[in-house]
Parts: sequence; structure tokens; C-alpha cells
Amino acid sequence: MTDKIKILLIEDVKSDAELILREIEKDEIAINHLLVDNRADYLKGLKSFNPDIIISDYSLPQFDGKSALVLRNELAPSVPFILVTGSLNEEVAVMCMKMGADDYILKVNLTRVGLAIENAISKYETLREKTDSEEALKKSEGKYRLIFNNIQDVYYETALDGIILDLSPSIEIMSKGQYQVGDLIGKSMYEFYVDQTVRQAVLLALKQNGLVNDFEIN
Repeated sequence: MTDKIKILLIEDVKSDAELILREIEKDEIAINHLLVDNRADYLKGLKSFNPDIIISDYSLPQFDGKSALVLRNELAPSVPFILVTGSLNEEVAVMCMKMGADDYILKVNLTRVGLAIENAISKYETLREKTDSEEALKKSEGKYRLIFNNIQDVYYETALDGIILDLSPSIEIMSKGQYQVGDLIGKSMYEFYVDQTVRQAVLLALKQNGLVNDFEIN
């Protein structure tokens, strides 16, 4: 990772915070960090610091990791969250993971923190890329559907067995009301060929060439 990662660190013991940061630096991860130890400063940090990841102790005198996680879920769900704590029983760990924590690390095993950060950020980057791709696909499909619904010529899609999968609304105008889209989808194109052998000729040309251009059908 070449860009500096912004870490919002929730920890009330300065020496523990220094240990965490030192272990991260050992993995040659470039960081900026903001250290907080209470709810008010944490909320300010979420808004003004705009962290790439949150690392939180589980138990603090004025705050706790569970509350920080709940606030993360509400205010910044796309920011990874890692618990680092001195002691955490299995039941609490499972609860936090179910609530959305991406990982938890015991302070006696801080050598894992760098890898945990990289894995969590990588996971969220993948999710963001997937979301962006899905949004782009939705926009593309929306544009396609707008053109499809307003095209003047009749456009249709069929499966290889001839079943009509989609059909432009223009069929209703072109047929002067004889055909309705809802009545035709699911039917076979074979029902509408004057010459039944034409369909086989189309399929043969499609299989041989991968596409069919300017094929006249009666």
C-alpha cells in the first residue's frame, strides 16, 4: 500500500496505542492516525478525519468497543472495524463479529494487526468495486430499457429453442393491436413463421458464423 491509511484509533492507554502503531509501522504500512478515548471525540473523528479504518479497544473508562461498532454501523458502514483488546472471551468475540466487526486481535498477539488491516481494507475495496460495477450495470440497463421501450421497429430476443424472451412494445403498434407483448413472451417464434424451415436456416447461420446479418424472414 503506497497511500497513507487513515486510522481512527480508540484507546485510552497511551502506551498500548504506541504499541499498536509500532506494530503497524513494522509491516511498512504508511499511516496517519487520530487517537480518541471517548464517544464525543470518536463522533468528531468519524466526521472530520474520515478514516479508512477504525481500530478500537473493547473496554475504556468512558467508552467501549461495542458502542463504537454500533455507531460505525449507523454512520460509516463502509469503514472497516477491528477490535484490539487485552482480553476478549469467545462469546463476546462472536457477538462483535456478528455485529459487523471485521476482525479482533488480542494485545498479546499484535503482530497480526498489520495483516488484519490490509485484509479488511482489501475486502471493503472489493465490495466498493462490486457496488460500483452493479450501479454502472443498472444505469446501462436503464438506458437500454429506455431505448428498447421506445424503439419504432420491432425488436425481440429469443432463446435458441425459439421461445420469445423479450419483445419491444412497438409490436402492439406495428400489428395494429393484433399482438400484445404479454401474450407473446413465452411463446415460440415457430408459430409466426410462414415457412417453418427458415428458423432452422437462421440457427445454422448463427452457429456457423456467430451472428446473422440481413437475413430476410417471411
